[in-house]
Amino acid sequence: MSAPAESANLVLSRERRGPRDLFRSYTVMIDGKEVARIKRGQRLELPITPGPHVIFLKIDWCRSPYVEIETAAGQAIQLTCAPGAPGFDAESYIQLQRS
Repeated sequence: MSAPAESANLVLSRERRGPRDLFRSYTVMIDGKEVARIKRGQRLELPITPGPHVIFLKIDWCRSPYVEIETAAGQAIQLTCAPGAPGFDAESYIQLQRS
């Protein structure tokens, strides 16, 4: 599914690695609003408006770091997520980075 010419696309992929959150989805947050959920091994294409956005993922009270992006009409921004490093830090429980 591609975005209309006046919008942009956020392409988000979740890696299959590690046992953490094996059967749980991450909530995709764009500009403070819940827009989707992503499962292990899933790839999402989400239409977004051109301009600046702040993206993060969350599960329960834990989240990924914030990723700030700037998009133009017709542009696709690719991000990859995965469980964070061993240990526990509520603000980096999930890895989120540009691909």
